[in-house]
Amino acid sequence: MERVKGHGGSRRLVDVKRLIRQKETRKFLKSDGGWTTDACEARLFEGLRAVVASKQKLDLTGVELVLMIEDTPGEDTPDDYQVVIPL
Repeated sequence: MERVKGHGGSRRLVDVKRLIRQKETRKFLKSDGGWTTDACEARLFEGLRAVVASKQKLDLTGVELVLMIEDTPGEDTPDDYQVVIPL
């Protein structure tokens, strides 16, 4: 869980999941090195350094970082969203 600044300056807790996804197939990297279309089966990374290290170690090309940002249950927020960053 991470605390982020929302509209109007208020802060709220959100769950930020960091995933590696193939650009072409839109499949997510799994912990075993395979690929899946199900984000729930994807490997979760603690931070950006871990994402970059895995990309380099596995010599991945044509991939992107997906940040899945999910609002905390019980918070008065509209919905969840994703941010995609080329790697």
